[in-house]
Amino acid sequence: MLRISTVMELGGREGRQAVFAAHLSRSRMNLLHHDKRPTDQDWQQAHEIVREQIGNIISIERLQQIVDLDREALIALAMEGAEDIAVRDLVLCSISRFYLDCLWPSLGEGIDIERFIEILRARVSEFNVGCPDEGLPSQIISLRAWKERRKNR
Repeated sequence: MLRISTVMELGGREGRQAVFAAHLSRSRMNLLHHDKRPTDQDWQQAHEIVREQIGNIISIERLQQIVDLDREALIALAMEGAEDIAVRDLVLCSISRFYLDCLWPSLGEGIDIERFIEILRARVSEFNVGCPDEGLPSQIISLRAWKERRKNR
């Protein structure tokens, strides 16, 4: 998925046409393979990647629920597998969109990834108060407690 700033900075007409042609190609692929589903191995690999990036803060079942809401990520995971870098990005973006309503940070944006992950973890915990992740033991921490912990560092 392109960021709006990328679209705006594409420059000439040729650049925009190439990018949008690639987008249309992905859209066609998604339509043709709309019924594909990831294998158990795909889910295991995707969950391992998520755990490597943000820790064990969501279960594989919650990951499946989140990615099921993002058709492009779901189809890409089924077609390409979790080892594909673009698929990894889509899965991580699915998680950050679900909990934070933003894309996963990309290199060059100047985002403090550790702070971003702290905020994400706090939001996951806050979300789990009202909608527990049955696949994980309770790790609920209130937003107030998270802020206090952050101040005391």
